Amino acid sequence: MAGRIKQILKKSLKKTGLFGVAVKVYDSYIYRRNFSKTIKQIRRISSETEIVFFFSFYCTGGAEKVHFQITELVKEKKTVTFFTGRSFNEHYKSKFEGVTQCLELIDFIKNEDRFRKRMIHAIVNKLNSI
Repeated sequence: MAGRIKQILKKSLKKTGLFGVAVKVYDSYIYRRNFSKTIKQIRRISSETEIVFFFSFYCTGGAEKVHFQITELVKEKKTVTFFTGRSFNEHYKSKFEGVTQCLELIDFIKNEDRFRKRMIHAIVNKLNSI
């Protein structure tokens, strides 16, 4: 029943031209929610953090394997790893999460908008306070 209502609503929105607007509003809402969540995670980074890594991916690959091995070598220390690229799979994600605190910055670093400056500002402020 709910699926049928959803289909009817989608068709009527497409016919009126409001579908594109609804998608943009929803995407904006999700983007802002994820932005707020990431900012909170950055603020929760411990001031006792000793090492900060910036890696592009955590998917399957030779460089990603080496990155994981590096983080594994210093797992006794408090570390944070920022990922700046969109991974094709999650092969090493759980392994990274086992040895370091992980934060994904993919959408916020790549996009050219006001959120990018705020995200970079939050990261720089946190790193300066460590």
